[in-house]
Amino acid sequence: MAATNSAAPTLDGATAPSALPTIELQFPALYPWMLIGFGVIFFFLGLLVGRRIVPLGILISVASLVAIGGGHYWLHNRHVVARMTPRLLVLRREGSLKWTDIAEIEKKTIAVRNHGVRHRTDYVCIKLATPRPARPGINGFLDKIKHVVLGGYDIVVPDSELSCGADWFIAECQKRMAEATRQG
Repeated sequence: MAATNSAAPTLDGATAPSALPTIELQFPALYPWMLIGFGVIFFFLGLLVGRRIVPLGILISVASLVAIGGGHYWLHNRHVVARMTPRLLVLRREGSLKWTDIAEIEKKTIAVRNHGVRHRTDYVCIKLATPRPARPGINGFLDKIKHVVLGGYDIVVPDSELSCGADWFIAECQKRMAEATRQG
């Protein structure tokens, strides 16, 4: 999560920091670290296998080194999932939204039992003041399913895509929505 202060010009030509900084939320670092960890495990596995079957051990070790390098690259080049500016919410998959266009934002939790194990998934659900038109093809069909399952929300962001918690994201969005309506 990175925050930068944007500057707003004042009447005398100087710049004063705006009330709300621009915040960028990146993809969580957990997945690149998992790739690096599995790469290390398989590197040592390749060394163990390489004692008996040398070509297979070399193949496993080289592939694991490539995975470690890929995980390192991914860790340092994670994509931005959401950017919150004082005027806009920019979502990677859904595009730009003005804060005044958002009617409601809240967290929904879906709990499912699978083989006796309970799984919980949190979603940030955004309802727009004017709904977007339906997309064509399979994307439109999937949007209709999300619309029915999650109670009529236009945009749904899984909590697993955010590097912060859903509660913090919603609180920050509500703060920016209130500031945008106050400024008119």
